[in-house]
Amino acid sequence: METKSLFLRVNAIRPIGQSRFLDLLADTVRQLSVRFPPALLSDGQDPTIPDSLDQTLPVHDRYFGAIVLGVLSNDSGSTSERTAFLNEADCAYRSLWREAAAHRQIGVAEGGLQ
Repeated sequence: METKSLFLRVNAIRPIGQSRFLDLLADTVRQLSVRFPPALLSDGQDPTIPDSLDQTLPVHDRYFGAIVLGVLSNDSGSTSERTAFLNEADCAYRSLWREAAAHRQIGVAEGGLQ
């Protein structure tokens, strides 16, 4: 996932400076890492947190919307934004979980999602 794309999307909603964004992004990724298993967050690896906008964030693309909402909720402290973040993250997780379960049912080898 492109960090710069996340930054641009967040700033389209609420202007946040680059260093503040990276701090909030790190908090958001840590929250997701605690909540979801690595296999369904970032192909089994602990996601490394980027320290610049030019780096990629090794998290499944389905979490894009959740990460945007997470950064915004961490910035504002709003409970409604926090609830939206958690709901979006749960939807992404369930989607990836169903996909992984379907692959296991038909005998596809485990090792992460493609």
